[in-house]
Amino acid sequence: MSASRPDGWTAAELTQAVERRQLELHDQPIVVLRSGRIAGAEALLRWRHRSLGLLSPERVAELRRRAAAGEQKAKLAREFGISRETLYQYLRTDG
Repeated sequence: MSASRPDGWTAAELTQAVERRQLELHDQPIVVLRSGRIAGAEALLRWRHRSLGLLSPERVAELRRRAAAGEQKAKLAREFGISRETLYQYLRTDG
């Protein structure tokens, strides 16, 4: 994943998401498991799609990659916990 364009998102999709103010910045603590101490934080960019909700670029990329590889859409929908209609919305390229 690059800082300028996460994998699985096209330039057109990112442009539309920015124009529609659908990108959100979230912070996530980095915790040292042994001590439970917070060692820092990382910034995460999330896309709150108007009809699909909050999507991570990794999840969208995985879904698209597996669908392109020929996995059955009904199986993917069940595994991702989404309807087939929602799955097809994820696979659309216009965001």
